[in-house]
Amino acid sequence: MLKKVSSRHRPAGPKGVSPVPSRLQSAVPWALLLAFAVVLLSAGPAAAQVAAPLVTLDDCLAQALISGPDALIARSNLAVAQAVRDQSAAKNGFGINGALSGTHGVGYETSSNTNSSLSNALLSTASSNTDTFEGGLNLTAPLATSLTLSGDQLVPETSGVSQATRIGITGSSTLWDGYPGGRNFGAARQADLTLAIGHSTADESKRTLAYQVKLAFFTLLDAQSQVSLLDEAHAARTEDLRRTNALYESGQAAKIDAEQAAIDEEEAAADLAKEKDTLLVDRQNLASLVGWPLEKDFRAAPAESPKPPDLDLDGAIEMALSKRSEIVQLLLQIASGRVAADLAHSQSSPVIGLNGNWAWTNKGGSTSAPSMTSSNPDWSVGLQVSMPIVDAGGIKAQVAQAAAQELAYEQQKTQLVSNITVEVRQAYLALRDLKLRIGLATAGLKLADDQYDLAKTQFREGTGSSQALLAASMAVSSSEAALDQANVNMTLGILSLQNAMGE
Repeated sequence: MLKKVSSRHRPAGPKGVSPVPSRLQSAVPWALLLAFAVVLLSAGPAAAQVAAPLVTLDDCLAQALISGPDALIARSNLAVAQAVRDQSAAKNGFGINGALSGTHGVGYETSSNTNSSLSNALLSTASSNTDTFEGGLNLTAPLATSLTLSGDQLVPETSGVSQATRIGITGSSTLWDGYPGGRNFGAARQADLTLAIGHSTADESKRTLAYQVKLAFFTLLDAQSQVSLLDEAHAARTEDLRRTNALYESGQAAKIDAEQAAIDEEEAAADLAKEKDTLLVDRQNLASLVGWPLEKDFRAAPAESPKPPDLDLDGAIEMALSKRSEIVQLLLQIASGRVAADLAHSQSSPVIGLNGNWAWTNKGGSTSAPSMTSSNPDWSVGLQVSMPIVDAGGIKAQVAQAAAQELAYEQQKTQLVSNITVEVRQAYLALRDLKLRIGLATAGLKLADDQYDLAKTQFREGTGSSQALLAASMAVSSSEAALDQANVNMTLGILSLQNAMGE
């Protein structure tokens, strides 16, 4: 949050410079320039690298969405939601599984049973070593549908023992389980809604991150301005101290004036040191949001303040209720809750399923007397109905839980609408007040300028005191600070309203 600095702790502008000229005052700039030139020439290229690189607001926003910690966490959470959804969708989708096996053992020749595997179906009083090969494909589809194609081949290793082949197809499907399209479809629908909530949460994380970066950027920008102005204020207070001491030594100022000037200079130095510490913290805060190392040195480039929304209060509230991600997420949760309620009700519904199988077996003759005999295909079709009779209240509890959760969501929606309405109204009215404060601060600065000009004139004419001149100089600095703070607060107020509206 942008700090609120007391007007007395804010910097003095150009009007804070002492109005009394002197030879020393005119000579100081040239001496400083000469000293700087000597230092620059002796330092060489290193002196040209003292300025930290500038970064723009757009640079920070773009980098934050790429490498910012919050953005990385949001992407990870969204990936988890996507994986959960894909798992649920797979249960209600199409799939094919294959299996192949081979065994070696003892086989017996006898009549075959088409409803069992060949290794168990071929029985005989004479045993022989046999190899059995089995393979199959299983197809899964929606409505808990399963279709299996299987085949077995028995190959004896001893002459005189017959071979055998079997091919079978079995299938089953749920015609009705209490939920239209099947319970797996309902679970997939819930997963889709959960994923949509994940996308909404990710979008909200991006919006919140952008708001935090803007807030931190303008805070840093203000801190940079503060340091610059406080540096000017300290220079002005130093010059006031030099001038007041000279007047005191010549008998034109009282001792209390010199003491006051000394206190003002010390206070300006302390304010400058504190603001430099604040600047460091503000820079590290922005670096943390963007994903840069905390020790990275940079400066915020000048940026245009955001524009206030061109809406009345009712329009701002209406936009917030349509765009705030909390509303969108809650509506998705309500829809998911209704699916959960329907799935809970389906637990007490009869389950109707269709199943069937078809099998064909071919048994060959022995190696000494070749022959081929095939059985007629065996098939069957059946209808299965099942339903719970006694479940000790488990289904009833699930239904009650789903209904209670749906009611809780509806209550949350009502409360959320009220909270958003109050939040937008508060931000809107606060922004309206900040606009008035800028006008008052502008008028206050004009008045301070006029009073300062009057104090200078009175001091030159000998009708005003040095103390009055010091007070007028400090008043100008305070008024400039008040106007600067009003502008900063206006920027933050606009960001706050935009955030409350979901922009």
